[in-house]
This record gives sequence, structure tokens and C-alpha cells, in this order.
Amino acid sequence: MARTKTTASSAQSSATIGFEAKLWLTADKLRNNMDAPENKHVVLGLIFQVELKSHE
Repeated sequence: MARTKTTASSAQSSATIGFEAKLWLTADKLRNNMDAPENKHVVLGLIFQVELKSHE
């Protein structure tokens, strides 16, 4: 059987996709059944905290 070549970029992209998929699943579990308006307040609070930290 012939082997297919695996390059560093293809191995890296598959690892990234796996990580991103796991990250999305974790975010979905944390969000649970939260409505969009409720989620908006959480996200805006996090963005505000990041902005405060970047100005220190």
C-alpha cells in the first residue's frame, strides 16, 4: 500500500481543527440554554475586562 505524504502544515491544521472543535463544545456546555440577550451581557463584560487589562 502506498503511503500518503503528511506535511507539517496538514498535521498542524488537523490539530487546530481538533482544538477548535473541543473549544466550541466546551463553550456550548458552559452556555447551556442561555438566550442570546443573556449571552450578550456575558460577552460584553468579558470584552470590557480585557480592555481594562490592556490599558494597565
